[in-house]
Amino acid sequence: MFLRTFIDTANFPIFGFDEHGCLVEWNKKFVEVTGLEREIVLGKKIHELEVFTNFTNDFFALEQVFTRAMQGIDSENLEYSFTRNDSRKTDLLLNATAWRGVDGETIVGMIGFAQDITERKRIENEKARVALELQNFIDTANAPIFGIDHNGLVNEWNNKSAAITGFSRQEVLGRNLVEDFITPEFRSRVKEVLDNALHGNETANFEFPLYTKDRRRVELLLNATTRRDVDGAVTGAIGTGQDITERKQIEMEKTRVAQELQTFIDTANAPIFGIDANGLVNEWNNKAAAITGYSRHEVVGRNLVQDFIPKEYQDSVREVFNNALHGQETANFEFPLFNKETMRRVEVLLNATTRRDVSGNVVGVLGVGQDITERKQVEMEKTRVAQELQTFIDTANAPIFGIDADGLVNEWNNKSANITGLTREEVLGKKLEDFITKEYQVSVKEVLDNALHGRETASFEFPLYTKDQRRVDFLLNATTRRDVQGNVIGVLSVGQDITERKQVEIEKTRVAQELQSFIDTANAPIFGIDANGLVNEWNNKSAAITGFSRADVIGKDPVKVYIAEEYRDSVKKVLNNALKGHETANFEFALCTKDARRVEVLLNATTRRDVSGNVIGVLGVGQDITERKQVEQEKARVAMELQTFIDTANAPIFGIDANGMVNEWNNKAVEITGFAKNEVIGKDLVDLITEEFRVSVREVFDNALHGIEKSNFEFPLFTKDQRRVEVLLNATTRRDVTGAIIGVIGVGQDITEMRRLMEQEALLFQAQAANDAKSQFLATMSHEMRTPLNVIMGMNQLIMDTPLSEEQKRFTQQIKTSSESLLVLINDILDLTKIESGKLELVAVEFDLRTTLEDAVDSVAGRAVAKGLEICCYLDPLVQTRLIGDPDRLRQILLNLISNGIKFTAAGQIYIVVEQEEATSTHQTFRFKVYDSGIGISPEGQKKLFNRFSQVDSSTTRTYGGTGLGLAISKQFAELMNGSMGLQSEVGKGSLFWFTAVFKRAPVTQAPAPFQHLRRTMSTLLVAKNETLRHKVLRYMEALRLQPSCVASLEEEEAHLETSYQDLDLIVVCTHNMGGANSEGETSHNTAPATFSADQLACSGPWLTHLHETMCTLARILEKRPATRCIVLCPITHLRHCAAYKEACGFTLLTRPVRFACLHKALAEVADRISQPPGQEPGRNFLESISSAEFSSSVGTVSSQVLETPELNTATRRRRNEPVVGVTSTLATQPAPRTDNAGPRRGRVLVVDDDAGQRMVVKTMLVREGYEVDTAEDGAQAIRATMRVVYDAVLMDGFMPIKTGWDATREIREREAKERLAEEGDTAEDGA
Repeated sequence: MFLRTFIDTANFPIFGFDEHGCLVEWNKKFVEVTGLEREIVLGKKIHELEVFTNFTNDFFALEQVFTRAMQGIDSENLEYSFTRNDSRKTDLLLNATAWRGVDGETIVGMIGFAQDITERKRIENEKARVALELQNFIDTANAPIFGIDHNGLVNEWNNKSAAITGFSRQEVLGRNLVEDFITPEFRSRVKEVLDNALHGNETANFEFPLYTKDRRRVELLLNATTRRDVDGAVTGAIGTGQDITERKQIEMEKTRVAQELQTFIDTANAPIFGIDANGLVNEWNNKAAAITGYSRHEVVGRNLVQDFIPKEYQDSVREVFNNALHGQETANFEFPLFNKETMRRVEVLLNATTRRDVSGNVVGVLGVGQDITERKQVEMEKTRVAQELQTFIDTANAPIFGIDADGLVNEWNNKSANITGLTREEVLGKKLEDFITKEYQVSVKEVLDNALHGRETASFEFPLYTKDQRRVDFLLNATTRRDVQGNVIGVLSVGQDITERKQVEIEKTRVAQELQSFIDTANAPIFGIDANGLVNEWNNKSAAITGFSRADVIGKDPVKVYIAEEYRDSVKKVLNNALKGHETANFEFALCTKDARRVEVLLNATTRRDVSGNVIGVLGVGQDITERKQVEQEKARVAMELQTFIDTANAPIFGIDANGMVNEWNNKAVEITGFAKNEVIGKDLVDLITEEFRVSVREVFDNALHGIEKSNFEFPLFTKDQRRVEVLLNATTRRDVTGAIIGVIGVGQDITEMRRLMEQEALLFQAQAANDAKSQFLATMSHEMRTPLNVIMGMNQLIMDTPLSEEQKRFTQQIKTSSESLLVLINDILDLTKIESGKLELVAVEFDLRTTLEDAVDSVAGRAVAKGLEICCYLDPLVQTRLIGDPDRLRQILLNLISNGIKFTAAGQIYIVVEQEEATSTHQTFRFKVYDSGIGISPEGQKKLFNRFSQVDSSTTRTYGGTGLGLAISKQFAELMNGSMGLQSEVGKGSLFWFTAVFKRAPVTQAPAPFQHLRRTMSTLLVAKNETLRHKVLRYMEALRLQPSCVASLEEEEAHLETSYQDLDLIVVCTHNMGGANSEGETSHNTAPATFSADQLACSGPWLTHLHETMCTLARILEKRPATRCIVLCPITHLRHCAAYKEACGFTLLTRPVRFACLHKALAEVADRISQPPGQEPGRNFLESISSAEFSSSVGTVSSQVLETPELNTATRRRRNEPVVGVTSTLATQPAPRTDNAGPRRGRVLVVDDDAGQRMVVKTMLVREGYEVDTAEDGAQAIRATMRVVYDAVLMDGFMPIKTGWDATREIREREAKERLAEEGDTAEDGA
């Protein structure tokens, strides 16, 4: 129904044919366009319809379009015309496409969409006609018309232009009008006019010359008009001209004739005068003036007949002039004139000629006379000359004045009067100095006096003040005036008013200064180069942008020094073009700043010319577009990111244009609906909506297209495979940069799954609450269980410190082992609950990685050695190990992995390696590897190894114990350290567990104290049976610049020592670990015997026999080499037995695993002793200077006696006086615990705990150590106790009833601070 309505009401013609070619669709718009009703055309075939057969272009082409559409091939934009029944022609634009069935594949016909383009075609035809008429008008106009594009290139040249210049249209099109056809002196002005027109500033009546093809000059009068496109954008300029060459020639000729006539009249040797129509004199030439004595100004404007003709001749002369005024001219009319001064009669022969204007109207009479008296001619000539001079002076365009011999003014022409405002009458007979400013009076008088003495002066500048006190600047030539005899009779000064010129010069200076100031202070970088390409302008902005000051760049080539290398050629070309007059605008290039930054510049390179138009350089005005470029790049990046965001967003995003057609369809929309982007683009989005929601969805989109946005609108979509998808939509208005609405963007959310999950949300909340309760229960129980467990462990330790039978010892040892295992389990559970609740946070403290590593290895080394395992670790000595992180959690991971290795390894070794993977200025990344030679793990077991409460199989749990939590917790710790954890393993060959961790570098407050290389190199022999141990010690020694030789057995190498090692300084022996000693460092015997018989050695096991053989071999070697030193590295559990041989052999004794610092110190001590002369060696024990952590605190008493063997006895006798470095009695002996309360007290302690068992344990331990102990059950009791007694220490539990330990501690400290302050106040008062 909706489709039927859409077709019928569509605003464009729609028709359709079925598969048989019969018309089945013909909407109302087609009826309106064609005039054919639907009932008339339905069912007809294409060739039966006049609307198609009347196709004025090609019916075959239209039929082909329909045929191809039936084959599934779309056709677009086919134009055709037909004539309606009412004889009106109609133009249509046709699109045809296949009509497919409901399956989307089967073609059941074709559908056509048309557009009535009749009006558009009419407008296009009219536009073409107007354009053709305009072009015809331009081409046939009787005036030259030409046009240029925005580059100044000719794109119009009509017939008149071709006729005038001789250049055809083909010869000028595309060429530069100014450069190729304008004379050089007019190029800049013509270019300015055209450039102004290109910027919208039109010019009228501009005159300039063109040179024709045959080099004739043609004068043009030009109107330059801006040419614009339909959008109003300037596309060029059109010039309409007028050939004024002939008019200019006529005007010049008229001017020349007029000048010649005037010159002729003025210089004629006959008196010439003229009168106007009223009989008043308007012409009076020099000759007339000379004859009559009347100057021009005396007669002009006066009645010639009445004022100058004798009475007896007035009537006849008046008649002659009246006749001439009526066009009746008179020739050779004689009459007398009387000289003004002498009253002498002059006979004149007169021709009276009518004077007419250009229209032929009589405007006056010109009378040309002749002095017919020779004598009179001479006199008249003298008068004429005088009158001419006076006229010259009076009418000169320069100020002329004169003084007589006394310095009084006797000449003052009209120009002088005009300039100064002083009339001739006001100055004649007065001193010229009276009109000069005081500061110039002396110098002007001197110039005039010099001229009166014959010393003339040229180009003397001085000021005159006018009558209205304006200042006028004069340039003066003072010329001596002489009579006919050569006598000086005065001075004639010809001046020039240079006031305007001075103002122009001042203005030029001001403009030049303003221009320089503008350049210097402009907010754009401006620089200039001279004709040689060297910098001569560099404004402040250029200096600010580049960092180069004006002094840095003036006189240098900017291209070679300051332009980025890739732009040098193009910038050089632009500047060279500008030096040739070809300017460039908006050229982009990069400048290099002083600090090597790159600045993007947009440049206009303008040619610089002198007043003569010669090129003297280039001025470049730039714009720093670095930020703009970055903004443009950022805009492009943001646009690209936005499109990427839309395409890759995890929510369906689609958009429609203003017509409701889809123009955005992201990947998620494709994924949800199954419709590809190309299947929906350009289609109506509502067609994809279920029918019952189409109206509401269209309303939402229509509202958004009117700016009314919608949020959280739910509606269903049907996918391509007809699945229903529930969508939650936000419809947002889409606008362009001007704010105009251009569409709608819809951001959706597939809530189909959410709808389903919402039903399970209640169950999820219940499960979460149960899990939280479980975690809280485990955390509470773990905390509460540790309190009684600590009491059990404390009480058991107190029992173990009392005399016990062997059976009781075994029982208490089992209690200790079990309680420690339980404590580990409780701690793991507590860590697990913290991790699950998200409350576990790593601390960040400064620590040393090597110390943490070696501490962790030492803490479990006893267990490894007791099993006969070799355990060692290695960290490159050159690596920086001061870090910031959580050393306790790191130690926890290491202990877990090392303990697992020991647990699952029956024989072989445990090897820990730490490598630096990455180092930056702020962080270091380390990889920790723990190798073992244990049972290995199968691939199936590896997959579940890091799961909680999971082990490889149940038999492993029964055999080795454990809960399966350790690795899971360790892995999460590693991830909290921004690392990871993994393993490599093979059944029966061992395992490699590894993890990575990232730490901050510790701040360097002072230079770290790196290990010192040994003072001297030593010839060294390293003896170690275990290859891993040997390699580790070797690498440490190489780091100390030793290059030892390595052997596996001292016994096997003894025979070769004499020949192979002549100068042997040091032997380092690693005794072999064969097990046999427990973790406390004891054999099955309670004490070491003073001497060992063969039976005793046999009973002690193979490890002690091997140790004895090694020591005997070492004693023999050292006896033969008195200068050779020895260091023995023994397993930590063998220490008391190795110490028994120390004094006899004189070696330095260290335990394994050996710390790098201890090994370094031992080697340095040996090197120092070797460097000293005999008898100068220090007498201190080496082990007194190393950390007690190197040794077990429970080594036991070391026997001072050694084996009664010849080898050892000889060594003893020979070395008795030499210092022995080994375990001292203070380190080797552990004091027995105090069992009574005798002796002085060591201090008074308050123990605060709400658990009675805890209080009892702590109190008993402290009392045994000699302390006096009080107890309290909560924080409140502790506060009251500290107010009564001053304690040396308070041991406070944290969680207690009534008042916690933290609150109590805070109150005690606050009270102590107040008491200390009061005490200090009392002391201050006493001192005062």
